[in-house]
Amino acid sequence: MTGEAPLEQEYEIVTANRKMLRVLESIEQAAANDLPVVLYGETGTGKQLAARRIHQLSSRRSGLLRKVNCATLSADVPGFEAELFAANEGTLFLMDVDRLPQFLQHYLFTRIYETTHPNGESRLHASSTNVRSISSTTENLLQLIDNGKFVRELYHYLSMLEISVPPLRERRDDIRLLALHFLQEQNRIHNKDLTISHQTFDLLHRYQWPGNVLELAIVIERSVALAEGSTITPDVLPDMIRSSVGQDQTMDESQDDRRLKTAVTRFESQYITEVLAEVNGDKKKAARILAISPASLYRKLEQFKKELGR
Repeated sequence: MTGEAPLEQEYEIVTANRKMLRVLESIEQAAANDLPVVLYGETGTGKQLAARRIHQLSSRRSGLLRKVNCATLSADVPGFEAELFAANEGTLFLMDVDRLPQFLQHYLFTRIYETTHPNGESRLHASSTNVRSISSTTENLLQLIDNGKFVRELYHYLSMLEISVPPLRERRDDIRLLALHFLQEQNRIHNKDLTISHQTFDLLHRYQWPGNVLELAIVIERSVALAEGSTITPDVLPDMIRSSVGQDQTMDESQDDRRLKTAVTRFESQYITEVLAEVNGDKKKAARILAISPASLYRKLEQFKKELGR
């Protein structure tokens, strides 16, 4: 469980991608009201940054953004209660809310209900808290409800607003922009003036990024530390990036070969069809014009039927 002072730093989300620009619009809409928000997305996509941005743009910006890592919680009611009150007048950020112990899920919903209905009796505390909740998860909460692992009532409260943060592989046009952003940060920290080579950018763009933006940030930090000279070259990239990209490239080349073969077959089929039309379908005459044997012509016609349906 960690807390943050009122956020003075500007938490900018770097993007030019259409999907992410829509996410930014949703963040601004969420910040304009006080409704609970659930942020969906794979690990490393930037859910924590989105939560900070919502808090920073909201009317609660002068209060604390209180982060609670639900994956590390035990069924400790007093400790959880302390976190709720520490976030009073601010924002409670429930990271990995899908991993909140079920006892605390029920307890949290009870506290929310008591806060929403202050005239009701509170069995745990006489006063109510004024907290805005933002939750994050990598899981489908509705599926967890069906599997009996998440409290339905709590879900309905927490997910009044839902924002999905796309993985980096779905925003490849941001890879160069983000890499340069992280490079600028590392250059400043280490007092360097490194650049990234075209070959390195090509490898970064081709990689699938299972760890998303966080993985890219770590790769750039590592590359800055290992780079010799003034340019980040492919040899300082992790082996997994260079090897996986090599496999992808081999697959791409194989696909290119198949496309070329299909194109050649189509052209040959079209040419032979035109020759046959000129000789009114006489295959012997057509074979002589094509300078192939009649047997070869028959084989090619059978090939066209199988490969092209002609």
